[in-house]
Amino acid sequence: MFTCAHCHEAISDEFVVGRPTLTEPNRYAVLFHGNREACMAASGTRVSYDARCPQCNSKSLQWFDRHELPSLLQSKSVRFHCRMCDARWEAAESDITEVADLLLR
Repeated sequence: MFTCAHCHEAISDEFVVGRPTLTEPNRYAVLFHGNREACMAASGTRVSYDARCPQCNSKSLQWFDRHELPSLLQSKSVRFHCRMCDARWEAAESDITEVADLLLR
């Protein structure tokens, strides 16, 4: 059984691998509850979203810092970048809604 690096409770369902956290002298943990807001915030994980490029139509994984994303969403300044063709574009309203929903997970 694994324990959460943040709350030190047993993990019995969804989990994420986060930033290593010192839990005891010379002991680190990297697993966090995936369905608890406080544990997810402590994990240091990024929010990822698979956006389709409007120029070359390939999917490109986008990464956002969990702490910076709310202000990006609020100011509607979410931008994407395609690694295949180097295109850059602003997120559509539907993308913004989907990315915002990821923060609730």
